[in-house]
Amino acid sequence: MPGKQERYLSLLQSPKGRARLLAKFPHCKDLNMKYATLVPAGQQNAKVIAKILANKGAPDLCHVISADPDIDNREMPLDNALHETVG
Repeated sequence: MPGKQERYLSLLQSPKGRARLLAKFPHCKDLNMKYATLVPAGQQNAKVIAKILANKGAPDLCHVISADPDIDNREMPLDNALHETVG
């Protein structure tokens, strides 16, 4: 996985590479499930996800990687990012 991580980081550096990587996100098969948490269908909302992330030590500020150009590549409060992306 370290090789893919380095490749992904390099792709994020250019607009063309970033677009290619973001296009793959909805079908991403490269997640390390050791670091993933399944959110049950009935709990997939910004408030619940924020609580889960806070319990895992997530900071209040995050860097957003998103197919939505209005929020992609921005630093923003985690709560705001979740409200913009979840649902």
